[in-house]
This record gives sequence, structure tokens and C-alpha cells, in this order.
Amino acid sequence: MNRTISGMRGPFRTLSIALLCTTCLSTFAFAEDIETTLATGVSTSTIADGQPDDITITEDGSIEIDGTDGFVAVTLDSDNSVTNDGTILIDNSDSSVGIRIQPGFTGDVTNNGTIYILEDYTREDEDDDDDADGPFAVGTDRYGILLNSGGTHTGNITTGSSSEMSIEGKNSAGISLQSALDGDLTIDGAVYILGDDSTAIEALEAISGDVLISSSITSQGENAVALDMQGDIGGAFTVESYVYSTGFESTSATNYILPSNVDEDTEAVEDRLDADAILDNTATVIIGGSVDGGILINGAVDDYISEEDSEDETKDTIEDYDENRTTGTIYSYGSGPALLISADADNEADGDLLIGTVVETVRDTTDDDDDDDITETLAVFDYDYGLINRGAIGGYGQNVGFEATAVRIEGEQSGDGQTIIEGGFLNTGTIKAVSYEADATSISIGEGSVLPRLVNDGSITTTTYTQIGNDAAGIDIEAGADLQSILNTGTISTATVGLTANTYGVRDASGSVSEFTNQGIVAVSRNSDGTDTTTTGDLVAIDLSANTSGITFVQEYETPTDDVNEDDVIDENDATQPAITGAILLGSGDDSFTVTAGDITGNINFGTGNSDFTLDDSEIAGNLRFSTGDQQLSIIDASLTGNLIFTNSTGLISISDGSVFDGRLVTTNSAPDLVITGSDVTIAQGTEATLTSLTATGDSLLTFEFDPNNAADSILTVSGDTYIAENVSIAPVLTSLPEVLSSQTLITSGNLVFEGSLDDVDLANIPWLYSTDLAAIDGDVDTLDLVFTRKSSDELGLDANQDAALDSLMDIFTTNSALGSQVVALTTEADFNQFYDLLLPQRTDASTSFIAAGSTAIFQALDDSLLMLDTYNEAGMRVWAQEYFLNLDADTSAATPGYNGDGFGMALGADRPLGNIDAVGVLLGFSSGDFEEKTGGNNPVTTTAVNAGVYARERLGGVNLRAAGTVSRLNFFSHRDITTPNGTSYDTTGEWNGWSASFNASADSEFDLGPIFIHPQVALDWLTLSQDGYTETGGGGILNADVGSATTDRLTASTILGIGTTFSYGESDIRAELEGGYRSRLSGTPFATQVSYGGSDSSFYLNADDDDSDALIMGLSIVGGSERTQLNFGYNVEVTDTGTTNYTGASIRFQF
Repeated sequence: MNRTISGMRGPFRTLSIALLCTTCLSTFAFAEDIETTLATGVSTSTIADGQPDDITITEDGSIEIDGTDGFVAVTLDSDNSVTNDGTILIDNSDSSVGIRIQPGFTGDVTNNGTIYILEDYTREDEDDDDDADGPFAVGTDRYGILLNSGGTHTGNITTGSSSEMSIEGKNSAGISLQSALDGDLTIDGAVYILGDDSTAIEALEAISGDVLISSSITSQGENAVALDMQGDIGGAFTVESYVYSTGFESTSATNYILPSNVDEDTEAVEDRLDADAILDNTATVIIGGSVDGGILINGAVDDYISEEDSEDETKDTIEDYDENRTTGTIYSYGSGPALLISADADNEADGDLLIGTVVETVRDTTDDDDDDDITETLAVFDYDYGLINRGAIGGYGQNVGFEATAVRIEGEQSGDGQTIIEGGFLNTGTIKAVSYEADATSISIGEGSVLPRLVNDGSITTTTYTQIGNDAAGIDIEAGADLQSILNTGTISTATVGLTANTYGVRDASGSVSEFTNQGIVAVSRNSDGTDTTTTGDLVAIDLSANTSGITFVQEYETPTDDVNEDDVIDENDATQPAITGAILLGSGDDSFTVTAGDITGNINFGTGNSDFTLDDSEIAGNLRFSTGDQQLSIIDASLTGNLIFTNSTGLISISDGSVFDGRLVTTNSAPDLVITGSDVTIAQGTEATLTSLTATGDSLLTFEFDPNNAADSILTVSGDTYIAENVSIAPVLTSLPEVLSSQTLITSGNLVFEGSLDDVDLANIPWLYSTDLAAIDGDVDTLDLVFTRKSSDELGLDANQDAALDSLMDIFTTNSALGSQVVALTTEADFNQFYDLLLPQRTDASTSFIAAGSTAIFQALDDSLLMLDTYNEAGMRVWAQEYFLNLDADTSAATPGYNGDGFGMALGADRPLGNIDAVGVLLGFSSGDFEEKTGGNNPVTTTAVNAGVYARERLGGVNLRAAGTVSRLNFFSHRDITTPNGTSYDTTGEWNGWSASFNASADSEFDLGPIFIHPQVALDWLTLSQDGYTETGGGGILNADVGSATTDRLTASTILGIGTTFSYGESDIRAELEGGYRSRLSGTPFATQVSYGGSDSSFYLNADDDDSDALIMGLSIVGGSERTQLNFGYNVEVTDTGTTNYTGASIRFQF
């Protein structure tokens, strides 16, 4: 029954499903059973009393021998079969064989038991370095199953799933077929071999049927090989188990240490592992003959299983048989390839090696029909590829200096024979190579290899660690190879650790690849190994530069077949977004390059020849270079960030449908046409390009980026017509700020034409620092110029302090192009003012207000505390403690920004009566707070103060008199977070000290009106603050402010009326009072200081507003307690025309 099956990535020819209901027909025959232990060899030709017969070693039977060179346990030398269900054990015997097959006969050989050919040898530590030394084995010429040379044997050779074969010896093999085999080779049992120059399974002549490797195969020793298929295979070659080879003592230990981890105590490389511990292998799997049924490294077909698929138990598609498939794994630990397909493997000129398309036979491994036969055939599938990897192939150099190759395909070195893989190579599994101080290649396609295509739907990962400039390549196609197309729907990732490495995703030195389609990921990366070097290697995603016939390059979405995101719609959202990271190099032919999905990050060199480039609904970040030909570029609803470089070229650049281009135009002996339709185009700094014509229409934005200090006479020179439609906008981007800027020619044209008039062309993104206009000048050649006039301070909207700093800051802007370019990038008044404000150090009276508010908080708490003396006025010591919080908020004025901030403080005091004075005391305090000027940015100033003071209180008649004074040591810390539009930081910090002194004198009285009392108060407050000069750090040096010292003072008078009541609660007396009043500023000296910048020779003065406004005062206080303890809570607020100050505090007082 034949049917065509779809639903798997990659094309398939046919699907032949053989759901077999078979009747097993066989010749009825007797066999000679060995049911005991023998110490002599047997032969089929004489086993039955000198007559031929089949031989079966039963589960209870065995043949065992020790110390007998040349011993053969079983010989097939007649038309009979041999079955081992028991044990063949040969110890310490060279030139020995478990089962020997003489050619020219017919009969099956089946091993379901064990074949052990071993030796009593243990490696010893000969050099006292705590690891074993010497060869892995010392015996020679030992074989588990040997088909002697000289003819053809007819029959199948099979090892069952319960079998095991272990061989120890040099120049030995687990299974060695030295004659042709007319039958199948099926390996379901494990084969292990240990010894130099040995092979687990080798077929030196042809096999007419299938070769199936379905159990673990291991070969360890110098020049080790796991599978060596030198002869032709008439059927299919399939690996669906773990197969590896190595010459190393260990597959986990390594003598590599990352250079950044090496120190003076690190052992030298040669001392880390013994030489006999890092011997090399030859290869893991060698295909040296033709394979009619193709090569399959098996594994699952379906990489996505939907809920519907999981519930479908009917097997009618290729994917349905995944449960019957097991994964093949081929690993090489050493320089030998994991998989080597070579017409030159036997070093003889044998002609072409042909790999036919894969024929897969699926066995009933899950026993679907419950007949206890898991080797019968369920289905047969024919594919369109000669080599398919669904499993894992890995080449691991493991130790320093060992190359790593996962897959190697090559013809004969003489050039007489090719390796031809019909249909090409399909990878849906993983292929990996890792090396240390050596080259690493995942897929190496050598001279004489012929493949129509290579399709990667899995992962190809390559890594090398190197300080000496080694190469790492995912796919490496050598000169003389022939590979026509590459399709990547999976991942090709190449990474190097070490900056000197050459890193390639795909490298074609043959020039044969003419089609490359990417629907997946191609990425190269280079990482530091911690060592310093000025040399860096190549970093190329795809190198097709050897091609001379032309390349068709496509990046697009893969056509999805599954609803991967489970949104009930199968669309491009179910496909991987394709991407390429790294350079792309094309050759000297005519190229077609189309990108309709995803993004590309890296430079693209189109080589020489004509090019047809299309970028549609995609992104490219990198330079595009064209040379010697006609270049047709179409950018549609896409983004290109990078330079367009033309040499000796003609052509057209079309940018349309909302596209974005940002880069230089470089035209060396070239003059393309440029057509811009409804798109944003930025002509980057350094452009001095020649065009044949220029057309800009639709809602296009033309941005011209230039350095006014080093600009071209004309950015674009158009030999023909320039046409600018009326909806087009033009914007300048200046990369420096010159001392004098008058005009810049944008376009010189043979004929400058506007759809409407020049006034219809909008100017956008104009630097706020300038007034800018467009000017069109007619002449022999027409020009379009930008005319600049720097705005005055009034036009900029600067206040007095901003204006004072302008000349100094302009010195800095014009001498530092990096900063200057960011100043002219500010295009709105708000953005300009916010940035400009942060360039100035503090210029308000915020510090004075903060210190004054702290003093007021202490004095108010002291007043409330001393009020209780009228009730509890016993002689003795009194101690009090206070904590307070305050908030300041000042409005922005025409001259200075406002400010706001919060702070807290603590105070501790003690007093007692002294003579006739009711109380004389001392106090200590600490306060800290942050405030910021309202510039829209981050510019906090942190203030801390340590206070000491004295106070006294006396009652004269009905009037309470109090005086208090404090002295404070101050510390200030400032931070200005200056960040330019492009994210560059010029943050500055400053730290300085200061002193302050404050004095408060007050008088109050109280009138009892029955349930309430009236409490009038008057007070006089004085404060002086002296701040040291300081120099900021940070700011790139140029914006560090050198700020001079400053002294401020204030004198205020207050009148307050309180209304309250007193009542008892238990044993406590409680006093509650509401206050209202007025504070008047009598005199003051506002903040003023001299400032200069590190990047300027001039200086200027900053002056704060003289805030002489009066304040409305409101408050609430609650004081309560007993004879020995009093508690106080208070809240006050001062409101002026320009701001608000809030005080909240609590205190406690103890009477002793």
C-alpha cells in the first residue's frame, strides 16, 4: 500500500507502510545444543558427530578458555547457522575469536548472549601522580565475531537486545566483516571495545542488506573507531542508539582552563593530564562505501505534538510512528569526526561513493500487535534525502589542541572519486562541535563532496575557546565541494571565547552555493576569555564570497503547519521569527537579496556585480556595500540602520511606505537615484554624496545630520532634478555646537523643484537654541540651505541666574562636541530648560529655609514643654526629649526654581531652677533632610546639622519670658543627575560644610476665661547661616561647578494668639490649644555666590530671590501629664505667598 504523506518539514517521496501479517516459513531442522561449559572450540561442519549442523549455545551453555592464543570458540564453516544464547568467555588469549565465519557458506549468526574476550591487565600509576598509566590493553588481534576474508557469506548477522560483547585488545574488533555479507547486519546488543587501533564494528567489504545499529557501541583507545563501514551497503544504514569513540582516558576530564582563571599556581597544560591520557581517536562512525538506502541517524520526526495529535492513536502519518523510534547519538571525543562519510576512507582509489535516498524501516518496538515480537516491521518510509539526522551528532575536542568535527563529508583527495549524497542532507536533530585552542566545525563538507542541498531544521552549534586565532564554523564548505542550496529553518549558532577567533555560521569556499534561504536563526558571537588583545578575528554569519555565478538570498517566514501558539489560527505567529546576527558576504555574480521577515544585525557586502535588494516589513542594522554594477534597492515598510556604500555603481534607492533609514550615503564614482515616499530618512553625518536625481514625496521626513565644525559644502549633490513635495518635512541634527553657526547647504541640484513653494516645506526638530529657516537659492546650480540664528536669553526664556551662566556654559558646549551635540538635540523649551536647570548648582535659599525650620521646630517644642512649669514648678532637675518632622514646599518664581523636601530632627535638653530664674537649661540636637529644586530632574541636597544651645525661662508677674540660642555644625551633600538625550551621564556631586546660629526671644501670658483660656504670644527670631565654598566631582570634569562661599541671615517677628482649654483625665492634666498668628520678615540677606565650571575660564554669580513675604501661622498643641512626666504633641504650619512649611513633633519631659 503506497500513499503520499504530508505534515513533516522537508519533502518526502513516498511512504510505504507495511502493516505485516506474515506467516514465517522456515526449513525444519535439528540443531546441536551446547548446554554445558566447554573448553574447546566447535565448528558447524563437524558438530554432529563429524557432520554439519546448526550450533546453539543455550542459556546454560558456555565456551570458556584462558591463556590459549589462537583460540576460536565457534566456527561457521558450512551451510548452517550459529546462535549464542549463553556465554563465550576467552581470557588472556591473543589472536582469538568468539565466532568465526568462513566465507562461501550460508547461515545466520545470532548472538543473544555474551561474548567476552578479556585480559587480566590493570593500568598502574607508574609515575606517582595519582592516575593510571600505560596502554588501555596489551593483548592483540581479538575478535568477537569475525568474517574471514576471501569470499561472500550469505546470511544475517544479528545481536539481540539482551546480548553484550566486550573486547579488550589492540588491533581488535567486536565484529569484523572482512568479506562481503549477503544479508543484514542488525546490532541490538551492546558492543564495547578497549584498546589501541581497534574498532567496535567494521565491515571492510560489501553488505547487501540493511545495517541497523540499535544498541550502545563504544570504542576507547588510540585511533579508536566505533563503526567502520568501508564496503558498499545495499540497503539502509541506521543508527538509533548511543555510539561513541575516544582515545582519551576520560570523557569528562579536560586540561583546559579559561585564561582568566589561570594564575601563578596553575599547572602548565602539559602537566595537567598525562600524555597517555589524551590519545587521539580516528572517528566514531566511518562510511567509506556507497549506501543505497541512505544514512539515517534516527529520532523523533514531529517537534510539536498538539493535544489532538496526542489523542490520535491511529498510525497513518510519518509522525505517528515516533513512539517506535529511538534516538541515535554519535559522539567523538578527540580530533576524529563523529560521522565521517569519505570516498577516501580506505586510502584507495575506489571511484565515486554514492549515498542513495533514505529508506526507513520502522520496527514494532512497542509491540503494537501484542505478539512479543519487537523486531518485526511496522512500516517502511522513503525520503528525499540521502543523509538525515534526527538525533545528536557531536564532536568534542575536550582537551587543548584537539580539533572538533561533528560531521565530515569528503571525496577522494586525488580528485578521482566524489562523495555524492542524493537529495542532500536534512538535519532535524542537533549537531555540535566544541574545541579548545583548536578549530571546531559542526558540518565540514570537503573537496569532492556533492550535495544538491542542505536543510537544517534542528540546531547546529559550534564553540571554540582560543587565544591563538582558531576557526569555529557551523557549516564549512571547502573548495572543490558542490553544494547548491542551503535552507535553514532551525538554528545555526557559532560562538567563540577569545577575541582572536574567526567565527563563521556558514562559510563557503567552493563558490557552489547559489541559493540560501533563512527561515530560522543564524547567529555568531565572540566573547572575551579575560585576556587582553588588540587582534580580533572575523565575525561572519554567512560567507558566500567565493561565488561567481550569483546568489539568490531569501529571509522569510517558514510556512507554518501547526498551531504552535494555540490561538486556533495557523499563521506566521506560529513560525519562528527569522534573524541573522553577524556579517554577510556575497560574491562577484549578480545577486538577488530579499528580506521579508525578521531582522539582520551585521554588515552585508554584496561584492561586485548587479544586485537586486528588497527589504520588506523587516529590519537590518548594518552597512550595505555595493560595487561595480547596477544596484536596485527597494526598502518597503522596513527599517535600515547603517550606511549605503556604492563604488563604481549606478542604480536606484527606493525608500517607501513608512520605512526608516538612518545612515550615511557614500558614493564613490557612483550616482544612484534616490526616491523617498512617505518615509523617514536620516542622512547621517559624514555624507557627501552624489546622486543623479532626488525625489521626496508623501509625509516624508528628511533629517540631515552634520557636524557644523566639519561639514561638507553640500551634503547631497544632485546632478539632475530634485523634487520636494509639499508634505515633506526637513529636520537638522547637529553633532556639535560651533561658536558661530550661520548656514549649511543641504542640497545642491541642477534643478530644485518644489511641489508648492518653499514655505510648504516644514522644518521639524529644530534645536531650541536656534531660530532656523530654509532658504532656496537659484543659480547655475540651485541650493537648499538651512539658516541658523542663535536665540537671545529672552527668546530662550532664561531667568536671571540661567542667563548669568549662559556664556560659561556656551564655552563648554562649543569646545566639547559630545556635550554640544546633545544641547542642540533639545528641540522644545521644556526639554531645554529641564536639562539647562540641572547644569546649575543650587541657587535658592532652600538651605537657609531648612535650617530655619529646624530651629523653629525646636523652639516651638521648648515653648510647649515649658508651659507645664506653671502647673508643676517644683525645684529639681527636668529632662526632655523631642522628635520632629518637617516639610518645606516653595513655589517657582520668575528668577529661581522652587524647591521641596522633608526632614526630621531630634533634640535632648535638661534644665533646673537657678536662683530666682524658673529654668535654665542646655540642649543638644541633630537633624537631617533632603530637598530638591523643582527643575524636573534629580538634584537633591542632603543637609545634616548637629546643634547645641542654651535657654532660660522666667515668669514676671503674669508674663512668661523665654530666651534660647543654638549653634549648629552643618554638612551638605549635593547630587546633580545630568543625563543627555542620548543617555550620556555627566552626574556631579558636591560636599561642603557650614555653621549656623539662631536666637529666639518670646513673651507670653495667659488669661483664664472659665472653660477656656486665651494665650497671646510675641516672639523675635534671628538666624545666620554660613556655607563654605566647594568644588564638585564627576560631571566629566567639564561640568564640575566651583561654588564660592555664601552667608545668609533672617530676622522675623511673630504675633500669635492661642485659645485652649485645660482638663483632667484620671491623674493627668491635659492642655489643648489652637493657635493662629502672623510672622513678619524684618530683614534678611538672601543666598548669593560666585560659580565657575571646570570646562570654562569665566565665572558668574547666582542669586536667590529675596523672599521677604510674611507668613500666616496656624497650629495645634496638646500637652498632658502628671507631676513627674509630661507629654506634648504639636502641629504647626506656616503659609506664605510663595510656599508652605509644615511642622509635626512630639516631646516628653521628666521632673526629678
